[in-house]
Amino acid sequence: MRLNRLILFGIVAAALRSLPALANGIEEGRDAFSAGVASIEVDGVAADWADIRFLGNVKFRAENGELVLFEEYAGGHWSGPDDHSSAVAFAWESDSLYLGVVVTDDSHEHASANAWNGDGVQVVFANAARDTVTHLYNFALHDDGHVIADHERGPGPYEAAIKRAGFVTTYEARFTPASLGVDRFRSGQKLGIGVCVNDGDKGEPGQKGWSGWGPHAAVFGKTASETGLVTLTGSSGDGDDGWIGELSLVGEGATWNYLDNGSNQGAAWRKPGFNDSGWKTGKAPFGYGDGDETTRLDFGGNANAKHITTYFRHMFMVNRHDTIPALSLQLMRDDGAVVYLNGQEIVRDNMPSAPAAISHQTRASSVVDGHDEHHFYPHEIDPAGLVEGANLLAVEVHQGNPTSSDLRFNLKLEAHAGETEEGHEHEPAPLQLLGPGVNAADFRVTRFTTGLDFPLGMQALADGSLLVVVSEPSGGGDSFWNSSGKLVRLMDADGDGHADEPGRTLYGGLPSAQTSLRVAGNLVLVTGQGKNRPITILRLGENPAAPLTLAGRIRINYPSGGWWHPHSALAHRATPGQPDAIDLFFQIGSDSNYAVTKKTATLSSDIGVRGTLRGDSVYMVTLTDRDGKVTGSNLTRIATGLRNAAGFAIHPETGDLYLQDNGIDGFSDSNEPHSADELNVIAAAQIGGKIEDFGFPFSHVRYRTGQVVGGGIQPWVAFQPLPDPKTGAEAEGPNDICFAPPEFPEGLNHGLFVGFHGRFNYAGTGNEENPLVYVDLETGNYFHFIGVDEPGVGHLDGLLATRDSLFVADLTARGNVSKGAGAGVIYQIKSLASPEPLTLQIIRKGDGMELAWEHGELQEASRLVGPWADLEDAASPYAMSAGSSQRFFRLKAH
Repeated sequence: MRLNRLILFGIVAAALRSLPALANGIEEGRDAFSAGVASIEVDGVAADWADIRFLGNVKFRAENGELVLFEEYAGGHWSGPDDHSSAVAFAWESDSLYLGVVVTDDSHEHASANAWNGDGVQVVFANAARDTVTHLYNFALHDDGHVIADHERGPGPYEAAIKRAGFVTTYEARFTPASLGVDRFRSGQKLGIGVCVNDGDKGEPGQKGWSGWGPHAAVFGKTASETGLVTLTGSSGDGDDGWIGELSLVGEGATWNYLDNGSNQGAAWRKPGFNDSGWKTGKAPFGYGDGDETTRLDFGGNANAKHITTYFRHMFMVNRHDTIPALSLQLMRDDGAVVYLNGQEIVRDNMPSAPAAISHQTRASSVVDGHDEHHFYPHEIDPAGLVEGANLLAVEVHQGNPTSSDLRFNLKLEAHAGETEEGHEHEPAPLQLLGPGVNAADFRVTRFTTGLDFPLGMQALADGSLLVVVSEPSGGGDSFWNSSGKLVRLMDADGDGHADEPGRTLYGGLPSAQTSLRVAGNLVLVTGQGKNRPITILRLGENPAAPLTLAGRIRINYPSGGWWHPHSALAHRATPGQPDAIDLFFQIGSDSNYAVTKKTATLSSDIGVRGTLRGDSVYMVTLTDRDGKVTGSNLTRIATGLRNAAGFAIHPETGDLYLQDNGIDGFSDSNEPHSADELNVIAAAQIGGKIEDFGFPFSHVRYRTGQVVGGGIQPWVAFQPLPDPKTGAEAEGPNDICFAPPEFPEGLNHGLFVGFHGRFNYAGTGNEENPLVYVDLETGNYFHFIGVDEPGVGHLDGLLATRDSLFVADLTARGNVSKGAGAGVIYQIKSLASPEPLTLQIIRKGDGMELAWEHGELQEASRLVGPWADLEDAASPYAMSAGSSQRFFRLKAH
């Protein structure tokens, strides 16, 4: 039983993790569940669920409107989670949908013959839209020990097993496809499910209250809208996993480039290679005359001679285009339109029929008015016109006559009735991994999410979700420079390398574009770049899905005139000797392109710290988080002689601060000899002591010659440059840096990754200076890990390493940050290599014990605090025997 208790403990611990959100009466951020594939033996024992993520202690909106963990009913009383609490999980195979419920309850009561009237579980099934209840099932463990299983609505058959051990009751149920009215279960299938866990206590028989996941789906009437959404993910492995549902490729509020000047654009504008950099940018719906359009179009200066044709272009990304069997295009057009996919006509709607030629003066076949102006007209499209990666939709909207009072355009494009989630497991890698000894088979590379607005900073939260800072253009625009920041949370519950849904916003309204993000304990630190762009200090909520709250701001105030390289990067460490404090690092670069800064800036804040700042420097400030209040102190300059240290990373073992310097590059730049892109390091013991001088612009390693100039601190690595084999161009502008995931294969797990921004406003093969570079810190050698020939890559500016994965944020796949909204991509590079096992040996030393461990060629021993007796009652396989003087563990390294 000790082993089972350990398993249950792991389940309860996992139950505290949260999952993606949809809006209903369930706690925000926890009302959706991605159910993975598993084979569960329905026996009332939770061992089969040990690797499955449970949802536990989920709040829900009670009848009085409050968000609660438990709702008392009919005179019942609840004294806290030990009195009653529950956790819920789902899993599936092609012939089975499994439900697991683990309940902690200090008293079990069920004397009724009805499953709902006492301690028991009610399960409500609804359709995916959650507007119709389809099936109802109830389960309970009677006081005499037999299991009650019945269905109020539904054909059966099903299985159920319930066992109680101590204060824990485990419910397991299996539903067949027939019991839910389908022929089989498939990946991508969605169901509305509500689980009401009823409670009855000793002396209070019957239904006296409830917890669960959407319990109001069952109580106070059967309500479909109160269910949570369960999505079946992964592959059942039997070769018949076609997905069910739809995948949005272009949303109805998408950002488009458009031209509304009445010109004749001929045919070239329809093709992917056309240069539309001079076009305007806005978000759908477009139009004029109705007053409810998001982007208002210009019809010309004469209301009686309006432009006949307005042009639109939108790029979108497609992953595994060859697995999409059908496309659905829905078109809102007033009056008519022609749609092109990658240069080929695919739709004519309310226009002269083919083969009639369409020119910029061709009028729509009829004038649209009334309800038809806002109607989406459906069209089924052959997906053969799709290509892997970037695709172009081009649309020309035509008026019925030049005196028309209004115009309107919107469009949606969806893939449907083909493979989705399970197909991800075999999709071609969207990036090619390079370098000596790099084996592509050791990695799974996926587009974790697409369609973001300029993602940069990323951090992992406690439940494994990602917190990402994005910059959303203002006023319907498309520019990074005119945007406001927000923090969104992305979850990959089934671990398939793809975020389960678009990011849920945890904090918005950050002033201006944002460039760096860090999480330090309960604090979230995020910064913009430059004037009027503060470092914002936020506090995490009660769980990873909860909204963030403002805790303070640090402002860097620049003098009048420009400042070439303002603050943009952050890092942090635990303050030595202060358990409730962190040291926050930030940079303020050169105020000119290649000269020593002579101006100063000032630092102010609402947390009690202020001071004067010099350019070309790195600073540290201590943040103390005590009694719910953040205070700042100890503003210290720790380094100088740095042109633009736009990326920091703290070594996870030594605590040394690694920082890159973004040097001057370019073959024809006359200032080039003054600087090179560099990787530098400040030892942990030196931080806050002597101000380290890295010599910009007087001490450097010259490009291409490797000549050392000056006598200042030389870089750990000077990127000199990384030549493209075709053009000889260098890597330009290192941005973010991070240490390698520890579970990456040997040879790639002891170093540091550097993301290079490359050429401004260029993407793909036109940006030959934007690789992701791996640096071996033992040898100083470096190489391209992601090369410069990737056609769909813009600027690899954001990096995050977790235990086994490297996340890489592409600011915009379009390349042009002034016109690149909605094209941000986050890639996940996950290690598939098995780590070497770690062998632990616990050796008895008198009344104490010593730990010896072996990992590959490494061996260590250290004294453990604690008496030997603490492990005396450990059951097999954790001990050889109760009286043994040595005990061996075989674990995987983490």
